[in-house]
Amino acid sequence: LAPAPRPNGFRPGIATSSGPRATGCCNSVLNLQTNFTLKELCATRTGLPNTPPPEAVARLEALVRHVLQPARDALGMPVRVTSGYRSPAVNRAVGGVPRSQHLRGEAADLVCADNARLFHTLRRITPFDQLIWEGGDHRQPAWVHVSHRPDGRNRGEVVYPPNPLKGARGEK
Repeated sequence: LAPAPRPNGFRPGIATSSGPRATGCCNSVLNLQTNFTLKELCATRTGLPNTPPPEAVARLEALVRHVLQPARDALGMPVRVTSGYRSPAVNRAVGGVPRSQHLRGEAADLVCADNARLFHTLRRITPFDQLIWEGGDHRQPAWVHVSHRPDGRNRGEVVYPPNPLKGARGEK
């Protein structure tokens, strides 16, 4: 993967890897697109090794190209990746599900200044596999989980928080 050029006015996404405790990933700042680097997509604060294999890097590149960068461009504001690729050890350490798409480089957890707007933008303009409104309340999620399958077999599954009036969760 060749680094993407940095245009005038370059405004990166806010990388979790910039913090002093984020470790365990590639030291490369390889740009996957204008606003996202491989380093931020595999950063972890667990202290465990978290270098993705080549096939996961290819999936991360597809996730960024088809989902993250288009959403960031549409929003016009920084989007921070709080969790991207996870090695099996990192996934266990953070309590991830055993078959998490994070393990394959197909998922990211995201935050920005307006997580509800991020969620609805992702839903409206991207070919996602799964989109989850994580935590928070009915007005704002605490973060947004999104996944993308590069083989094109994306389910378009949307999961909302429980509705306190109906007790329902999720929709297709």
